Amino acid sequence: MVRAQELYWAGDYGAAEAAFRTYLALQPHYDPPPQLVADHVGLRNGQWVLLSPRLLPPPPRPRAINSVLPGEILLAQGRSAEALQCYLACQEHTSCSALHYGMLIAFCRVRDSAGALTAYRRAGQRNPGARWLAGEDPRVERTVAGIEASALTVRGVESMTMSLSNAPRDLLAADRLAPRSATVSYWIGRVLRRQKQLPEAQRRFERAARLGGGEMAEDAAKQAKSIAAWLDQLKRIGPPPYPPEAQPAAR
Repeated sequence: MVRAQELYWAGDYGAAEAAFRTYLALQPHYDPPPQLVADHVGLRNGQWVLLSPRLLPPPPRPRAINSVLPGEILLAQGRSAEALQCYLACQEHTSCSALHYGMLIAFCRVRDSAGALTAYRRAGQRNPGARWLAGEDPRVERTVAGIEASALTVRGVESMTMSLSNAPRDLLAADRLAPRSATVSYWIGRVLRRQKQLPEAQRRFERAARLGGGEMAEDAAKQAKSIAAWLDQLKRIGPPPYPPEAQPAAR
């Protein structure tokens, strides 16, 4: 299971699927006990008894999957319909943000607008942040592409806070669906700054400050100004002995 997760984060989705199938095959399979049944029931000594009792083997039962990982792997491979079935089967056994946003994205990609809208409303009840893009433009909630962009943005931000490598993938996909979103540009800027891609991060922050408003736009402007000052310093005096986040604290 851990190996499959590592391969998924590394972007090797085919190997991740194979590793998860191997993990699943090694899990014990617990069947329900046989059922005691009778051909008919009759009275014996004033009591109801089973006449001609026999044991029936249990019906075959698929193994329950309580992980969203197979759905995530299939979704990353573009197999949205299969991913959706995995998410729907998994929701009986677990509940987490990865499940809700993954299912929402899968509904959008199979063009199930009714299912996407229902999943979007449930996600918004669990996390108001799921409606970030709707705060910029209420029309986002009227299209499948807008709903998918919202889900990708939230999932990308959550991945970034956990230092997962799929954050850029989700945020860039959201940017393609909502190219004029200040929120998406802001968070892409945050990812790029963390990856030390400062010139592109500066452009993203400037775009977010220009398109957006409120505290996020103010912070985007500050981030862009800070990066510009840092790049100017690099041109004038060269790089410091430490990257900015690794400089020792002053004593």
